[in-house]
Amino acid sequence: MADALRLTPAALDAEMALLGCLLLDEAQLPAVAATLPPPAAGWFSKPAHALIYDACLTLFEARRAVDLVTVTDVLQRRGQLQHAGGATALADFMVLAVSPGNAPHYANIVREKALLRSVINVASLGAFQPLPGSAVYGASKAFVLSFSEAIRTELRGSGVTVTAVCPGPVRTEFMAVAEVPGVEDRTPGVVWMSAEDIAKQAVDGAAHDKRVVVPGLLNRAGALAGQHSPRAVALPLIGRIWRNL
Repeated sequence: MADALRLTPAALDAEMALLGCLLLDEAQLPAVAATLPPPAAGWFSKPAHALIYDACLTLFEARRAVDLVTVTDVLQRRGQLQHAGGATALADFMVLAVSPGNAPHYANIVREKALLRSVINVASLGAFQPLPGSAVYGASKAFVLSFSEAIRTELRGSGVTVTAVCPGPVRTEFMAVAEVPGVEDRTPGVVWMSAEDIAKQAVDGAAHDKRVVVPGLLNRAGALAGQHSPRAVALPLIGRIWRNL
C-alpha cells in the first residue's frame, strides 16, 4: 500500500509555496481559507504541511499576526514543531514563495489535488440498521459503511481521505430496475432527494474531510434512530414498512 500511496495526486511544490506565501503575507489568508477551509488535514498530502497550515488558521481566527515567529511559536507550544520539519523548514518555504500574491492560485492547485485524493464510497441510510425484507441490500450497505470507516483510519496521515455517503431515497431509475415501481408514489415526497443534491453534498463532505455524510435532515434523524433504537422495537416496524412499499 505504501508504494501505491506514493503515486497519489499531490502538488508538493504548490503546498510549500502556499505556506511560504502565508508566512510572508498574512493578508492572503482570507482568500486561501475560503478555498481551503478547516480542517487542514484533508487538504495537504504531507501531515507536516497540514500542521503548519492549521497553525496559520489558528492565528488568523484569533486575529493574531501570522508570520515565521508566531507560527513557529504555535507549533512549539503544541509540541508539533519537529513534526512540521522545524523552524528551518518554515524558512525554506518562504524562499519558495516568489510572489505572495500567488497564494490563491497555489491554494486552487492544492484543492484540486486534494479532491483527487478523496475516495467517496456510496452506502445508504439502510446501512444503519438491518432491513427485514431487503436483508442483502441492507447488509451490503452496512459493509460499505464499515469498510469505509476502517480504511479511512488505516490511511490516516497518507493524504488520502475516505468518506462514506449514506443517502436515503433518491430519484433515479433504481426502483424501476429493482422491479418495485410506484414506491415514490407511496412514500412522502419530502424524504426524496435528487441525485444532483446527493452528489453535491458528497463532494462537499469529502472536501471537508467528513467521515460519513448523510444528506438531508430527515435522513440524519433516521440514521440516528437506526443506530440507537432498540432492535426489538425497530425490526418489526422496519419489516412492516418494507412489506407495504
